[in-house]
Amino acid sequence: SFAMICILIGVGNWINLKSFSNYIFCLFSISCSVLMGTPFIIVVAVPIGIHLIILFGFLRTLGWSILCLVVWLGGSLLVDLDYYGFATCPILNTLMYNALGSGPGSQLYGVEPLSYYFRNLFVNFNLMFPFAMLMPLSALLVIALKISKNFVSILETSIFLCPLYLWLGFMFCLPHKEERFLFPVYPLICLSAAIFLSNSIQIFDFIVRKISKFENSKSVLYTLVCSLIFLISISRIIAMYNNYSAPYRVWGHVYDNISGTQNNKKMVCIGKEWYRFPSSFFTPETVRLGYISNDFTGQLPRYYLPYKNATKIIPNYFNDKNIGDPSAFVDVSECDYVVDFEPKNQVEPKFSDSKAWSIVFDDEFVDDNNSIFKSFFVPFFTNKKINFSPYRLF
Repeated sequence: SFAMICILIGVGNWINLKSFSNYIFCLFSISCSVLMGTPFIIVVAVPIGIHLIILFGFLRTLGWSILCLVVWLGGSLLVDLDYYGFATCPILNTLMYNALGSGPGSQLYGVEPLSYYFRNLFVNFNLMFPFAMLMPLSALLVIALKISKNFVSILETSIFLCPLYLWLGFMFCLPHKEERFLFPVYPLICLSAAIFLSNSIQIFDFIVRKISKFENSKSVLYTLVCSLIFLISISRIIAMYNNYSAPYRVWGHVYDNISGTQNNKKMVCIGKEWYRFPSSFFTPETVRLGYISNDFTGQLPRYYLPYKNATKIIPNYFNDKNIGDPSAFVDVSECDYVVDFEPKNQVEPKFSDSKAWSIVFDDEFVDDNNSIFKSFFVPFFTNKKINFSPYRLF
């Protein structure tokens, strides 16, 4: 998301390249996304860099790029030196681990088929996703039908959206896929979809005028399409809130109602639900998070060691093989509270069946892996088509 904000600023200045200040903001924003976000954003930066070189010259662009490198990497190195006690380059480490073969690579954390990104992009953008993908075709049709005589403007628009298609092509080819990897180009998906809609309305109006005298086709189509996108988006928001917000309400209850003391902190434990823990902002300072043993065998997040120089100490249980460490777990008898989800088909013992634990607070969480209705709310149908199970605090 940080890289997304940087790209939004950078591309905004790139498109609106009317002054030298736009040029500087573009360079600094894009370089920040590469050097302070993720190095793979270089895929997005290539067409931008080539265009800036053509407009402003190679030497000037090179000089300002070196300055960006010094500012961002220099600041990063100084902060890392202060916190870690030694100079390091996170960008280089990321490249070495994921791309240059010094580590197992991202495949260690799971691989997904191409359909994974298609599903994610559709549920997040609904019609805007296919619109964004079809934008080049709509531009070609506008040119072919001679609807617009401004060929240069259409060409410039295509250039501005090159980073989107390069990034998607690059991400789709990687075996390890995560939704967050697409975040950097979310603004460009919206831009591309908007341009497609504009082109499509022009094409539709052109065809309608050829076969009838109807003059309001543009406004009618625009209203219909935008209304449909709006309704599907609202449906998605309602589904997300109704079906998936239980962990936030349960942990919100923990924050509001559970407290210990600095010398006697309460321990709230999680097992298989460790990956749905929102963040430490949901636990007061007098509450400590504990992990109880479950089927997950990889590494878990850990607290810093209780020393003043804790950020400079690298515990030996961290590794680049995603091998878990038994010391991460606590015995369930040490827990004051436990947060757990209890689906209907759960095989392992349930805390609700144990006399040692009582329910303090619970909420409903969706328990259905195959229904489209868990992703979109459809009045009168959703509640009949999906199942819920309790998400509980014991």
